[in-house]
Amino acid sequence: MSKSYLNVFLFTLLLFAIVLHSNAQRGNMLKQDPAFNLANKYFEDIVLNIDTSSFKISQNKVRIKEQEYLSFQFVKDDDECEIVLFPKSGSAIGNLQLISSGDFSVVDSLILVNNISYRGKIKFANITKSNFTVLRFAFRDIHSQEFKTLELPIYPFTNTFVRFYPNSDELFIGEEKVFELATNNINNVVADGVWTTGEDIDYMFTRQGQKLRLHVLPNQMGTKNLKARVKTLKPSLSEDETPLFDPPAIEYAFSVKVSRLSFLNTDKRDVFSDEESQEGTPIQIDYNRNVQLQKTYRIEAQEEPGGKLIAELFTRSELSTNKILCWLRVYSLHRISDGYLFIKDGDKAKFITNFNILPQTSITKVSVLREGADYTDNLSVYPGETVDIKIEGVSLDRAGFRFEDINEVQRDSLIRSETTATMRLKVPLNVSKRKLAIYINGRNSGYTLNIREYQRARPLDFLDVSYGDHVAEQHVVINTITAPILYRKSLKDIVLTALPDKIDEDGRLYGKQYLKIKITVKGSKQELIEMRTIDNVIICPGYSSVRSASYDKKGCQNSAISLNSYLSRKTTDLGDWSRIEIEIMHDADKHQGESYTQRIDIVLERRVNFDIDVSFPAGLVSVRPNKPVGEQLGSFGGVSLAAIAQFSFFKPGRIAQYQPYRIGVGTIALNAFDFSQSNTNRGLALVALGSLSPMRRDVKLRFVLYGGGGYLLSNNPANPSGWFFLLGPGIMVRL
Repeated sequence: MSKSYLNVFLFTLLLFAIVLHSNAQRGNMLKQDPAFNLANKYFEDIVLNIDTSSFKISQNKVRIKEQEYLSFQFVKDDDECEIVLFPKSGSAIGNLQLISSGDFSVVDSLILVNNISYRGKIKFANITKSNFTVLRFAFRDIHSQEFKTLELPIYPFTNTFVRFYPNSDELFIGEEKVFELATNNINNVVADGVWTTGEDIDYMFTRQGQKLRLHVLPNQMGTKNLKARVKTLKPSLSEDETPLFDPPAIEYAFSVKVSRLSFLNTDKRDVFSDEESQEGTPIQIDYNRNVQLQKTYRIEAQEEPGGKLIAELFTRSELSTNKILCWLRVYSLHRISDGYLFIKDGDKAKFITNFNILPQTSITKVSVLREGADYTDNLSVYPGETVDIKIEGVSLDRAGFRFEDINEVQRDSLIRSETTATMRLKVPLNVSKRKLAIYINGRNSGYTLNIREYQRARPLDFLDVSYGDHVAEQHVVINTITAPILYRKSLKDIVLTALPDKIDEDGRLYGKQYLKIKITVKGSKQELIEMRTIDNVIICPGYSSVRSASYDKKGCQNSAISLNSYLSRKTTDLGDWSRIEIEIMHDADKHQGESYTQRIDIVLERRVNFDIDVSFPAGLVSVRPNKPVGEQLGSFGGVSLAAIAQFSFFKPGRIAQYQPYRIGVGTIALNAFDFSQSNTNRGLALVALGSLSPMRRDVKLRFVLYGGGGYLLSNNPANPSGWFFLLGPGIMVRL
């Protein structure tokens, strides 16, 4: 019985374990990144081939802080990488493209190879400095016709090593020693130039060109172990795919010895030469009973007599902190790495010490770098702009910089040396001063950043045009006008109105806009009537602009511009189908070569034209209802003379193009040019005629087909008065 219970218990335990495993797998699937879900839906695999290695999303995924990445190993910052995508069978993918990024450049675009895989090639710009790198693919699902974007986050890693090969295992108290390190990727090692504190042997990493250096400074005598911890920008991966930013530390056992002379520590590691100071630099040294107060000691760089004078040390008083306060007057430069400094009484060395004597920090040149441009000596910057500032001078590696009224300053620790300092700063949008001083170690350097207002050409959406019988009848923003405007009513005026609040809209600054307006007035036959040019039209941003108070409002013309105030021939005096051409453009000289141009054509459209035409109908066929049945249809007449008050019609939406038909009333002299005695068909008639003529413009003489009717006025019994109808051709002459 107990065995049966044991079997049931074991079976229940096994079932419970299976359920837990299933839930764990399902939980892992639910946690899978959406990007990889989309990738798995459309692709069998995505592969990155770098050098001789391949990395696949099916095998090389890592999870960092709940985010999945495709991991890959790189060697060089500018490695080339082949991208291979294998679509799933049955997945219909169209227009697959790799979207470019600032982290890499596309060498070969994606192409479909043998209907099996898409292949392309990219080249990274600087993998070590790139963060959050993503491969973005855009494609269309042919089945659903939806456009998809696959964002595949990638996680670069590299195996960086740092090797230490010292040429000596001896160190001396108070003496800094510098060793050169061997590494396979110097760009990936953090060399911040910051000393550790409180260790038996303090250390720091620095970079000089393409050399990585280790500085050590022992604090205790005896055999002491150095353990210098190295940090990297890009990690390596452990066996369990955990990112490791700490390569193996540099460990070495040194024999630290005491100097033959007493070493006196100073409270300052760096002392700057100051020729203007009369007393020197205040400095504190360790107390030693052999140090005499109120005495001047000579400091040289060699223990033997006759050395070059480096500095003088005047001991002033003993402090309660077991230190001695002194004045230090420097006469030459010195670096800790050059060796000890000897404190001498006359020519005899009494003590040793060491510190840097550096030239006074000063600036010799300041340059500005904008994205996509080169460094320039022009120190003009714009509100809201982010720029790189390069400062060149002396002793800049230990200098503190401050830019007046600018808080967002990021110093580049990778580009920092004694002679060069580089930093990135963002100019506030609301900066109120015209000049921002550059301070170095709390004092004005004499260099300033000059604040200039933007003067960029903005698309012409900050002007609208109004026109019509009443000027406010029509309002149109000018950059939306793409075709001639046909206007049928009386054109009282044309007014251009500024919309100043749109210039610096949404935080994008453009500044004052300098415009030219060219006005051309033409008649119905394109003859020039008048031409005017309005120069130096200045539109200033409105009060909604964050820079409104800083703009010089002199000359701004934010009021409306009436064209009739510039034209001698007013718009109300223009005839039918006259054209007013307005060309608005930026003054390119004021906007560094930038310019936008907008053309506005306003045409005075008409539907009907009234005119008097003289024509010569010939071969008219007439019908006389008042005659006997056999005589109602007349024979073909000779040449007649007609004068018709005629209405012509224009095609809607077309400029001065007539319809082929016309309607009018007038008189006609039938057979007017037949003067024979036997002509009984001559007579004068009042008629209403319609005509069809060819579609030719500006033709004085043309052939016409007439049709209509009227009343014949005649005192000839053979051709009595009465109603008639007629149809036939003719020649029309327009007066």
